[in-house]
Amino acid sequence: MRRLLPTAAALLGLWGLVLPALATTRFLTGSEDVPLMEGLAEVPDTRIVFDTPGGRIVDVDTAGPVSADDVARFYRESLPALGWKLDQPADDGADKYVFRRATEILVITLHGQGDGDGALGVRFNLRPHAL
Repeated sequence: MRRLLPTAAALLGLWGLVLPALATTRFLTGSEDVPLMEGLAEVPDTRIVFDTPGGRIVDVDTAGPVSADDVARFYRESLPALGWKLDQPADDGADKYVFRRATEILVITLHGQGDGDGALGVRFNLRPHAL
């Protein structure tokens, strides 16, 4: 019993740290496992979400006054914790990042100004590997 009390207190303390972080994290509509970076907002009427026999398809355009470097850093750091692995940055000179996990591919494409003073567009395309 004496050991249980400190362990329970430690777990409650950790839960108190985790819960606020979970409450403030926003995710793309239709995808509870792709976070939406602070500063980005979904562009109205651009969202496509549906399920196929092979898996879900989610296309969402977002935009905000953020830099391309910050977006790249945010997704390179946050997505691996959710099971995504950076497959490759695009080699065609575009700001495109491909992430993979079990049965899905996530392509993040950056377009626009992206200098922090104007709106950077960020498109998310989530597809099953099979498509």
